Amino acid sequence: MRLPTDATLLAGEGADPLLERVWREQQLPVVTLDFALDRLEAVLEAVGATTVVACGANAAAAAAVAAGFGFRSFCVGAPASREGVVGVSTAQAIEAALGARARERWKAARQGN
Repeated sequence: MRLPTDATLLAGEGADPLLERVWREQQLPVVTLDFALDRLEAVLEAVGATTVVACGANAAAAAAVAAGFGFRSFCVGAPASREGVVGVSTAQAIEAALGARARERWKAARQGN
């Protein structure tokens, strides 16, 4: 799983605190799912997301809604049950978040040389 640096974590109630912490440490966008999902597209466009990783309560529904709007969508801890949503583990999501920033730092270092 490879994520861009605009990958947005959609964190529902009960989301893994480690996943949220890693996302924030990597300075990736985090959106708390404390609003009606019919507003999700507007929220994601305001953040500038192209990719979402949903976790916690309502994660599967949020990932499916985002996929329906054309966002690349992952759901932590659930099998891919809806078209356009890829199921991933917490470990995969954390590794992908760390990799997103690592690639950005690597590219910046190469341009500086």
